Amino acid sequence: MKACTTIQLSDQEHLCLQRHLAVLQARVSEQMAALARAQALAEARAATAECRCHALERALIRERARAVLACTRWSWGQGGPPPHDLPAPRGTGAEQTPLVSAAEVLCQTGCQGHAHPWLDADGACRLTGGECTRVGAPARVVAGEDEHARD
Repeated sequence: MKACTTIQLSDQEHLCLQRHLAVLQARVSEQMAALARAQALAEARAATAECRCHALERALIRERARAVLACTRWSWGQGGPPPHDLPAPRGTGAEQTPLVSAAEVLCQTGCQGHAHPWLDADGACRLTGGECTRVGAPARVVAGEDEHARD
């Protein structure tokens, strides 16, 4: 086995290598400082964007709450303009209130859709106390009396 041999450098070669090493160290230090500045800038931008995102989320939640309150007030007939994203109520127009629409939905789904459990023997509606207006049309269709068939 050969022993490790040392290389003898002249003083001039040694100084030249030290200068190259110093230049490399300075360049690496500059690059590390630039990287640290870039990271700090990116972290600051991310923190700013995160704060803005949280602020927008809070504003969205507040706007959704306002919309829910407006829909609820309007639907319960407590005034206020109708919400802009709800369809206009069907019917005769201005005289139809949200409570009338709600009664129609209750009648259609709760009674008509389940074989008319709110209908008394005399044809009166137990929900409204008045005459049932929905029994006539479905009864004729079931009995086979279509209005177009008579013509």
